[in-house]
This record gives sequence, structure tokens and C-alpha cells, in this order.
Amino acid sequence: MARSLIRFSVNDEQNNATGLAVRATLEGGGFVRIGTGTFEANGPAPHALVATLRAALDQLGQPPGGGVLDHFWVYLDNPVGPN
Repeated sequence: MARSLIRFSVNDEQNNATGLAVRATLEGGGFVRIGTGTFEANGPAPHALVATLRAALDQLGQPPGGGVLDHFWVYLDNPVGPN
């Protein structure tokens, strides 16, 4: 089971269109919004999380609502549980 936390921010976008598009991508990939620009996923396989991250980064590379990426932080692990 994998776990991931993501935080992103876009400056100068129009009508939050980029943020909403990325949010839809992340939520479609199993992430839950836990704060402003912050999302968490627990459980999807690591390759599924990476595919979702790639899709979100593709959107941020060519923002649908304009703007410029300010930051994109990722924490990703694959805990094995107690020994």
C-alpha cells in the first residue's frame, strides 16, 4: 500500500481553472483534498499514484487556466507496516 501527499500552488491563473483541473485529476486518481492545494492518497498502488502525479504535472506544465506553477511538493512512500 502506498501513501502520498501533494501540495501545489499556481500564480496568476484565471478563475482558478488550473487548480480545479488539477484537483479533478488528483481526485480521479484516488486523492482527497485535505486543505488548500493539499491532497492525500492512501492505498493505491505506487504505479497508480505515479501515473496520477504525471497527469497532474502535465496539466501544470501547460496550465489550462493560464498561470505559472509556484510550487509542487510531493511525499510518496510505500510503508511495509509493523515488523
